[in-house]
Amino acid sequence: MNYGQVEKMLATTNSHKIRTWSKLDTLSAYLNNLGICYFKTDTTGRTLTNSTKVKRPDRADALKKAHSAVEHDAWFRQQVEQGLQEADDSQAIWLSHDEATKEMYDWRQVMAKKHGIQI
Repeated sequence: MNYGQVEKMLATTNSHKIRTWSKLDTLSAYLNNLGICYFKTDTTGRTLTNSTKVKRPDRADALKKAHSAVEHDAWFRQQVEQGLQEADDSQAIWLSHDEATKEMYDWRQVMAKKHGIQI
């Protein structure tokens, strides 16, 4: 990059390595954001191949996790909404803490016996 009579390479902020872009449009947008509206480029010796593309197999995994998180969030919100509707129902049966604890204890005993577990 030339600034007046000085020629400089664009480098990353942290590692100070020469900055590269896989697409000219991305470079153009970056420079435009810096206020640089005119630039020249030299592609001598440059061949356009797929080998210059940066492969990011971790991105597919990250996207799958993001989609999974969105699906879980939607499911969780639906469960909360359903619980609130059931709690607001006039036919809802409310248990005291002691009654709920006893029911859970009895249920755990039945499940333990069914699966041959000693608790």
